Order: sequence, then structure tokens, then C-alpha cells
Amino acid sequence: MRKMIMGRSRAHIVLAGISLLLASVPSGAAFSQIATGAPPQNAHAKPYGTGWQCDFGYREMNRGCTAIEVPANAHLVDVTFGRGWGCDRGYRAAGDACTKVEVPANAYLTDTPNNGRGWECNRGYRAANTNNACAAVNVPENGFLSDSSYGNGWECNRGYLVEQQAPGFVGIGSDGGGEMIAISPTGEIVVLPFVGMEPGAAWSVAESWDVFESRIKSSGA
Repeated sequence: MRKMIMGRSRAHIVLAGISLLLASVPSGAAFSQIATGAPPQNAHAKPYGTGWQCDFGYREMNRGCTAIEVPANAHLVDVTFGRGWGCDRGYRAAGDACTKVEVPANAYLTDTPNNGRGWECNRGYRAANTNNACAAVNVPENGFLSDSSYGNGWECNRGYLVEQQAPGFVGIGSDGGGEMIAISPTGEIVVLPFVGMEPGAAWSVAESWDVFESRIKSSGA
């Protein structure tokens, strides 16, 4: 019985404390920052929860909604944060305005973000160091244009990567099945795959050119 009385006394103390706390809160005070009153001008009730949000083309400011100022050659965008507008295609943001993208020769407009340059070079051209011009890609002999936007813009034809992938080997022909016949640094005649070419992938077909030539003559006799 004593425990029940003590429990009730503690409950009364807690309730009394809550009552005092509520009495100290000014009338009409809110416990969150969610607007619970009627939406201001150019606003509407949120589709979920409580409160309101500004109409499209307006942004919240000082507990109200003010119109977004859209510069020339720009349009409104439906985003919660940011400036609320984006430049039209062919224009790029410059501070609070949109300036026309100057497309150099041998280039075309792109849909890149406003902070990009807004253009890319045509195939066969690369952006010059000045970043406002496109220079032709110089494709060397035994090479071809690549579609990659990185690197030098060209790649070697099949069979012409020996110097880079198998230094010291000299290509002398192909077996017609995806492999190259080459002379190794030691004078051995070897076969190298075009795909995955490296010195460790070579396998010997003759100890020397003389032996290789002799085998060819023997097979043709």
C-alpha cells in the first residue's frame, strides 16, 4: 500500500511540473517551424503533412513568397534550392544573367550545365589549349581516329602497337588469325597475340631467322 501511495505522489509531481511548463509558454507559441496558419499570397498547402509551400515561380522569403526574377534567355526550373532558373539552350550563366555561348568553328552546342562551356568539338577535332577553339587531330601513319574524348584522339591500327606493348620485338607478318609473327630481342621468331600483346605472351616458333626460313622452305617443298 505504501508503494502505491508513493507512486501516485510521484505522478502528481510530474503532472504538476508539466502544468507549470505549459503555463510558462506564451499563448500562440509553436513548437516547430512548420507554418500552421493559412498560406500567404502565392502559396498553397503542402500535399502532405502540415504547413504550406510557395507556388511555382516563387520562393519563400521572410515568411512569405516572392517572385523569382528570371533574366533574359532563361526559364524557371522546378527545384527547391538554388536560384530557381536556368539558362536556355545556347546560353550559359554569368552571374545573374545568361550570355550567349560562342560556338567556335568545327564544334556544336551541347546540353551541358550552365557552368560548362556549352559546346564540344566535332569528331576529328579537339579543344585547343585556349579552350575556345577546336584544332584538328593529327592522325599519324598507321593510325585512325578514336571516339574517346580523352587522350590524343587517335589509336594505332591493328598490329602497330608493338613498340609500346612489346618493346624490342619487331613485327614481320601475321598468321591471319589474330596473331602477329615477330622477331624477339634475342633473335627468336615468335608469335604474339594482337589482343593482350606483351612479351610474356610470346611463344617461340623458331630459334632464329635461318631456322624459320628453312622450315618455310621445307613446308613448301
